[in-house]
Amino acid sequence: MLTTEATRGTSMTKATEETDAYVLNLPSEIMGNIMQCLVPPNGIISTFPVDIFASSLVCRAWYQEAKRIFSCNVAIFPPRNLARCCDAQRLAQLLADSKPLGFKFIKFIKVVNIDLTLVYDSDITMSEFQQLMNGIKIILSLKPTHLQHLIVNMNNEFLYYDSLYTRFALDLLRQVTGDCGTISKLSLNGCRIRAPSPFEDIFAILCRKVKTLSSTHMKIFRTFDHYTELEVIRLLMVDVWPLYQIANKWSKLRSFIYVNDGSRKLQALFYTLGVRCRNLSFLSITSMKSNASQASSESIVFLLRNCSKIRTLTFCNINTVDDSVLEESLKLPALQSAYFGQCKISGETFGVENKRIWPSLLKLDIRKCPLLSSTFISNVITKCNKLREIKLPMHLESDEHVMRLMQVQDFTVERDKWVRSHGLMNWPR
Repeated sequence: MLTTEATRGTSMTKATEETDAYVLNLPSEIMGNIMQCLVPPNGIISTFPVDIFASSLVCRAWYQEAKRIFSCNVAIFPPRNLARCCDAQRLAQLLADSKPLGFKFIKFIKVVNIDLTLVYDSDITMSEFQQLMNGIKIILSLKPTHLQHLIVNMNNEFLYYDSLYTRFALDLLRQVTGDCGTISKLSLNGCRIRAPSPFEDIFAILCRKVKTLSSTHMKIFRTFDHYTELEVIRLLMVDVWPLYQIANKWSKLRSFIYVNDGSRKLQALFYTLGVRCRNLSFLSITSMKSNASQASSESIVFLLRNCSKIRTLTFCNINTVDDSVLEESLKLPALQSAYFGQCKISGETFGVENKRIWPSLLKLDIRKCPLLSSTFISNVITKCNKLREIKLPMHLESDEHVMRLMQVQDFTVERDKWVRSHGLMNWPR
């Protein structure tokens, strides 16, 4: 009886060993397909893929397959899918311990998210918050060579309340300024009042070579004077007054997106952009307040006249965007996409019969421009050689002449827009 049990146990051990050996020796393409099942259905890994990292530590062959998946995605630390804060510290330490063994996954971390608002989460203690931040500290101490994007989320109470949380965060941000010189994109969110001097001093030297700045619900402070390499700026509900003084240093700016509450005057800013930012190719100005008078039409015309490389243009809820601005935009040689929303444009104050208008335009959205004339739209349809997509306001959708012209020019309706698949057709004069 004992012999039978021993024989059975030996057989099970051998079967397990054979199964393990079989799994470890799977062809790389099959192993790759198995690991691909750990990737989200959309094929994009938006956070640090813990399961794939764990699989990579099994053997060298699995590491090679995991590295291939990592290299195609952007890894964010700390992962959003971690159940506990302590797991971030453990994962970071595992990354550090695996580095001497040749497992260099640290180079795939391209985004670090420092969320200081978590201290106000009732479910997180000081100890857990420190564990989470310690995980970030470990990652930064490894000096990730491919780190590109730093996200810092704050709030007013956190900055001004002198506590262990605040001092811990200051220490962490100081480490960022010393270890991470590769960051080219910076996102600052959540501080609606001017930051105290210790934070200002850190932000003054943080990522001075940053090229992309995104900020939401922030009060811009003096430290932004140091960012002279900016190429892309996105500001959402940000108090940046007087922004034009800072804009004097944006000679390399290519993209400017500004969503504001409509309370600030932007006239000086537009004049500054027109003088300093001649390479601007993407311009978007949106007011959250209807019919905001934030700048004179003359200042907007000046901006468009001097920034002839603009390819994408958006004006929304700016009531000084009138026919003079529209006429100046028609001359932009590189403009490919234009959106005018709740603007006072009609196209009736100037003729376009013998003019070349929007020579490069591909997309036009004028759905929220109730004053536009059918004559102007008719000229746009027949004279914009490259126009492929147009969204019309309601009153023109019922205009028989415009609708007949759309059909003759081979435009067809697709959902809420008119689309043309090929070039301009000959239209009898």
